[in-house]
Amino acid sequence: MRHKKVLLILDDVSDSSQLKNLVPSPDCFGPGSRILITTRDKRCLTAHQVNEVYEVKILDEDQALELFSLNAFKSNGPPHAYLELARRAVRYAQGLPLALIVLGSHLFNRSTEEWKATIGSCKGGPQAAIQKVLKLSYDALEKDLQELFLDIACFFKGKHAANVKPILEACHDHKTMVIGIAQLQEKALIRINRDNYIWMHDLIEEMGKDIVYQESPDEPGERSRVWSEEDVNDVLTNNTGTNKVKGIQVSWRSSTISLNAKSFSEMKKLRYISMRRISFSGDIDYLSDQLRWLDWQECPLQSFPSDFNANRLVNLDISWSCGITRLWEGRKVQ
Repeated sequence: MRHKKVLLILDDVSDSSQLKNLVPSPDCFGPGSRILITTRDKRCLTAHQVNEVYEVKILDEDQALELFSLNAFKSNGPPHAYLELARRAVRYAQGLPLALIVLGSHLFNRSTEEWKATIGSCKGGPQAAIQKVLKLSYDALEKDLQELFLDIACFFKGKHAANVKPILEACHDHKTMVIGIAQLQEKALIRINRDNYIWMHDLIEEMGKDIVYQESPDEPGERSRVWSEEDVNDVLTNNTGTNKVKGIQVSWRSSTISLNAKSFSEMKKLRYISMRRISFSGDIDYLSDQLRWLDWQECPLQSFPSDFNANRLVNLDISWSCGITRLWEGRKVQ
């Protein structure tokens, strides 16, 4: 093939070894040859020293509506009766071609009532086909990077990277944080924008949260991460948390969540707490020795448990916590 001019298209490459086997060197084909490669992992391209990399952009509203309509109506645009419903579906897909194709195909030849029901329930997600494809990149990650991804999906989307990286480093380690952030970007699971904020497509965020939800659909206290007000209320107010819980986040001031002395008693592996003002009087009996990050502004406690071992704690933020008279007895941090 060294003297032949060829056009070679390699679709959905997942490992740089695939490229090495098929294209061992730049001169293995004749002059003028072109090789087009698609991949979800940018590292495959850089490792093989690809000349030019083009990052596919999300579709604008008109392009998205056309692609959706081709699948939902087999035409370039929606009928008048479906126009607003189609626009709602397109907005939800956020320009992601995969979502537009799968959702459009699902809604093909259905009534407006079926459309309304489907679009209304999208966030809860009968989107198995979409999520299955999106999950391919997640499944390819090492276990520690999967954990990093789930932390970001559940807690840190939309947060400034400079604030998030120290938390991830504390809860994992420096190497995992640095490599993980890079690999998640390469696999298009996250993006850090020009302003240094962590961006994640809503569908990918939902995939991550659904992975955690599926750990225990009926018992929030059996999941690794808890973030919604309803679930946090169940875990903390009703003492249903277990040693499966690794992180809890309450990013608002809640009037419904009420702590009690036993709220954290069974959460032996809890490493991350981020909460705002929560109703409570007195003190709690237990905090995990695995705790790395404790961000509890307006903390209602008078003190932390006397037997709390803070050796792993790298951050303590209890701003505006007027009720605290002492943190703990003795020297806790080495």
